[in-house]
Amino acid sequence: MPFSEFKKKAFRAMAKKPENTFETKKRIFSASAKLFAMKGYEASSMREIARTADVNLALINYHFKDKSLLLTAVLNHGRKLIIEMFDRHANKELEQMLRALMKDFTDETGAAYYVNIFMRLYLDTNAKLDIKRSITRKGAPKIDVLQKAVARAMNKPEIDCECVLIAHFLFNNLILSSRIKFGLGNDEIKNSYLNDCFPEKVDDPYAEQLVLLARSLTGSVG
Repeated sequence: MPFSEFKKKAFRAMAKKPENTFETKKRIFSASAKLFAMKGYEASSMREIARTADVNLALINYHFKDKSLLLTAVLNHGRKLIIEMFDRHANKELEQMLRALMKDFTDETGAAYYVNIFMRLYLDTNAKLDIKRSITRKGAPKIDVLQKAVARAMNKPEIDCECVLIAHFLFNNLILSSRIKFGLGNDEIKNSYLNDCFPEKVDDPYAEQLVLLARSLTGSVG
């Protein structure tokens, strides 16, 4: 039997149980997201992803062919998770929404790693141009949910330019806090500021700082 035919049969055998395919892909997505977020796309190898996901490398190749196609699948999956995350909090008032989003943005089992992949690729000067264009063109998923919450907090009947600017500013602060909590940013200045703001221990100083910022920007009392 030619080696290519043998390899095809091996791939089919490894993926022959459809009931395991979904969970297997979830593990691959989770492992890829963590490595892409923490180390970067170029520095993460397919072999390392397979080891982290506890799957055979050939199985990843069977499902995704190569690393660039895996990245595309991870970004699409991450965008879906982020959309679902915003949808869960769509009816909350601004401060409640920000606390919930901060928890999600820093939860390793949720969308947090995916958020950091988008930001890392966007900031990476070596990232492929088509990937950057895709991220820029699609924009921040479901940020309109945050814009509507800002409008409600400011007692505005509809979203205007001010609401859009404030929502984007708060969204960027969510990402910044997420990056710092995962060790992806310089946290010396940030932590110094947090300690000055919250000398007493609070459950989540990052969330509380964001809430104070939102109150200042929207003119709400809380």
